Amino acid sequence: MNLVEKYGQYALVTGASSGLGLAFAEYLAACKMDLILVARRKVELKQIANRLQQEHSVTVIPIVQDLSDPDFWDIIESQIKDLEIGLLVNNAGMGASGEFTSIDLKRHMELVRLNCQAPVQLSHYILSGMKKRKRGAVIFIGSIVGHGGTPFYSTYAASKAFNISLAKSIWFDVRGYNIDVLVVSPGTIKTDFHHNAGMSQPQRAAIADKVVTGAMQKLGKNIEHVPGFLNRLVSLFNDLINGAWYYQKKYNYIKKNMFAKNREPEE
Repeated sequence: MNLVEKYGQYALVTGASSGLGLAFAEYLAACKMDLILVARRKVELKQIANRLQQEHSVTVIPIVQDLSDPDFWDIIESQIKDLEIGLLVNNAGMGASGEFTSIDLKRHMELVRLNCQAPVQLSHYILSGMKKRKRGAVIFIGSIVGHGGTPFYSTYAASKAFNISLAKSIWFDVRGYNIDVLVVSPGTIKTDFHHNAGMSQPQRAAIADKVVTGAMQKLGKNIEHVPGFLNRLVSLFNDLINGAWYYQKKYNYIKKNMFAKNREPEE
């Protein structure tokens, strides 16, 4: 599939300085899409932009911006308003682990702004242009923990449930405009995300490049992509089983195997 012909020349990727965001940027650059990359880390973002331009002969526009900043939209809009964005990857996100009241309220609210508010604002603006051109695609990042409540990850799990529901709802709204929408709901991925959120990373973590390749193969074919058989099974159980006993089992497993004890969440 020629992404430029199908969707347009520019792709915007948030959270592009590492992990899944970087993997999406590398994939799309290899497909000869020009990129708008948004991330907080200035040095890393500039290095990535320069490297992708040299390796793939594409235009890369780096925008250094924290999307959890309540005023982020004015800065982003001023730099993208004259560009026709054909593909949006709402990847930027943060996590927080611990019992709900043990996490500072400021952290909860920052997470909601980044994981929920930013994708709504970006998608609303960019989809308006896609509808006029009658082509485009939007990718959201969910998680298997977004399928049902998850102890120790209350606000994070809720934010991912929000993205899953939002993506599936938008898919119905824009399907008559030749616009593809996909939500990618991975399990654990080998990135810095878990360390930054105060979580321990299970040994069976997926590779970001493989998750992105699988997602791009599903774009335009499925509404949701859950990579890995075991992850799909866990998501199914989370959707179907809501008894207290099941959440107690999840609580015990996470506390024993995944929750990083005695660590303060750090971004």
